[in-house]
Amino acid sequence: MLNEDVAKIVFAIGKMEASSVTPLGTAFAISGKLMATAAHVVGVEAKNLVAVISAQSLSDYQDTTVNQIQSFPVSVKEHDAIRDISILEVPKDVTIPYIKDSLKGTDSVATNSSIISLGFPHLDFGRLVLTAHQSNIGARVLLATSGTKTKHAILNTQTRPGQSGGPVFRTGTTEIVAMIMGSYVPALEGFALIGGINPHTLHQTTHAISAEYILEMM
Repeated sequence: MLNEDVAKIVFAIGKMEASSVTPLGTAFAISGKLMATAAHVVGVEAKNLVAVISAQSLSDYQDTTVNQIQSFPVSVKEHDAIRDISILEVPKDVTIPYIKDSLKGTDSVATNSSIISLGFPHLDFGRLVLTAHQSNIGARVLLATSGTKTKHAILNTQTRPGQSGGPVFRTGTTEIVAMIMGSYVPALEGFALIGGINPHTLHQTTHAISAEYILEMM
């Protein structure tokens, strides 16, 4: 189970272009002024970013017929391309709800532990539906990028691009142990995207980076 009010700390991230918002991924509040997302969601020199307010409770019926959104601007405060983490900052006149002392890490979840992730799986199709996925930790691994090793959990679930940057909770708690990165992509050549999806990512595992690195960037 997951407290239904955790929905209040999760936002969709998009880019304001003319009079519309191009959806990018998921972010979540880590303080009253900061939120975290995956660096590949927003990019290193992101401009015109907005955070979109979605469901206020996981128990709500989310109305897919509503065409108007509530949003506010955000900017990149810290960007770590090696660990794929960006910290976003909200304007001075905005304060966002968050869960105090929620950031933990993958050290606290053993293999086969139950977890719940939150995100927007069909955001790339313009569907703003905050969705909870319950699964388990299939493995814990160390991954190396540019000579730097980082802790990741492999989740026994499949994710889509809109879920990147979403929080991963230890089931039964408000502890955020990791952040969704995305499906494992083998280093292969000669593939074609189908519906914007790499077919090699269509498997039942997802990588999530330990939340301890987010805590270090605050």
